Amino acid sequence: MLFYITVTVLLVSAQAKFYTDCGSKLATVQSVGVSGCAENARECVLKRNSNVTISIDFTPTTDVSAITTEVHGVIMSLPVPFPLSQPDACKDNGLTCPIKVNL
Repeated sequence: MLFYITVTVLLVSAQAKFYTDCGSKLATVQSVGVSGCAENARECVLKRNSNVTISIDFTPTTDVSAITTEVHGVIMSLPVPFPLSQPDACKDNGLTCPIKVNL
């Protein structure tokens, strides 16, 4: 059976972190880092036509065989999806799938 984790990150201002976990049910998100943004930033401004690296530290609560990444930015109070060159987190993103729980 193929399991999916959708990690959706909204870049918003809220309680000294600029992301909100919008429903990851198969993992717990510990932290989100964005290159060029301070760890304790309340918001992170990304410039159009620039590249950033977003890293997500998470712990799976069950074995997973595939992970899909979705990123949204908040522009004028509206969540806007950011296009990703490779939304499959298991390909060219530093993960080796399947990921076993408690590893």
